[in-house]
Amino acid sequence: MGHIHPNKLKFLRERRNLSQAQLADASDVSQKQISRLEQSNDNDTLNTCQGKTLQNLASALNVSADELSTPPEGDFEKRAEALGLKRASFYLSEQDRLNYRFLEARYGVKAHDILRAAPLLFLVTAEMSLAERRERLAELEDALWRVPEDFHSHLGDVRIGLGRVEEAGRAEAQSIEKRDLSGSTITDDEWSDWYKGSGDLFVDFLDRKARELSPDAMGERDEVSGNFSSLRVSIFDTTLDELSAGNSLARLALESGDVHPRDIPKELSADDQSGARARWLEEHCSEETKKAHERRLTELGSINIPD
Repeated sequence: MGHIHPNKLKFLRERRNLSQAQLADASDVSQKQISRLEQSNDNDTLNTCQGKTLQNLASALNVSADELSTPPEGDFEKRAEALGLKRASFYLSEQDRLNYRFLEARYGVKAHDILRAAPLLFLVTAEMSLAERRERLAELEDALWRVPEDFHSHLGDVRIGLGRVEEAGRAEAQSIEKRDLSGSTITDDEWSDWYKGSGDLFVDFLDRKARELSPDAMGERDEVSGNFSSLRVSIFDTTLDELSAGNSLARLALESGDVHPRDIPKELSADDQSGARARWLEEHCSEETKKAHERRLTELGSINIPD
C-alpha cells in the first residue's frame, strides 16, 4: 500500500507542465485515479493507493516514492526564497483560467510566464494605445489647418464649429499628455453623445485590436468589456464551441481543466472529427466533473417554465 500527498502530486505534475491526461499516459495510471489522488479536504490527509501505482507515478515524475508523501510547501518555499522569489496570491475566475490554457495551447507560453511578462506587455500595449490616439489627433489638427481661412469669414456656424473642434482637440491632447489611458480626465461635456464604447478608451482599444489581429479567437460570443479595473475578458468562446461540438459534457471537460486544449490528439482536430473529439473529451472528464454535470442537468430538469 502506498500513500500520496494530494497537493504534492499536483505540484509535481504541474511543475513538469503535465496535464492529468499526460501524466496518465506517462505512468500507466488512469486519469480517473490521478484525479482521485489529487483531491483533498485538508493539507494533512494522505490518499492511499496500490504500491505499483505509487511507483509508476514516482517514476513518471522522476522523484522517489517517499517524496510523493510529503507536503510541497517546505521544499518549494525554501528554494523560492533562496532565489529571492515571493509568493503572490490572487483570485482567478474559471474563465480567466480557461483563457490561460487556450493561450498556452495557441502560443506555447505558460501562464506563469505570461504573468511575469505582464508589466512589459502592459507597458507596450498602453503606449500603443496612446500612440494611436496621438496619430488621430494629428490627423484632426492637419484637417483643421486645411480649412481655407476665408471660407468661414462670413459663416458664423463654421467658425463656432471649428472652435469647438479645437477645444475637443485640446482636451484629447491634455488627456494623452497625462497618459490617461481610459479618458477619465475628459469631462462629460466633452464626451460625444454618439460614443458607443465601454466608457474606457483603453478597454475599447484592446477589444478593437484583438478583433483586428486575431479574429479567429474573437467570435460573436467573445468580448472585452468593463473598465480596466474590473475588466471582463471572454476569449476563445467560439473555439470552445467548435472543440466541444455542442456537447455540454465535452465543453465542461475543457472549462473545468480536466483536459488542457493542448492534450487533444492532433488526429481529432479536423472539422470532420467533431463527434469523435467530443467523445474523447467526455471520456477524459473526471468523476467530479461528471457528477457536477449530472447535478446541473437535474437542476435544469426541475425548473418549471410557465406556458
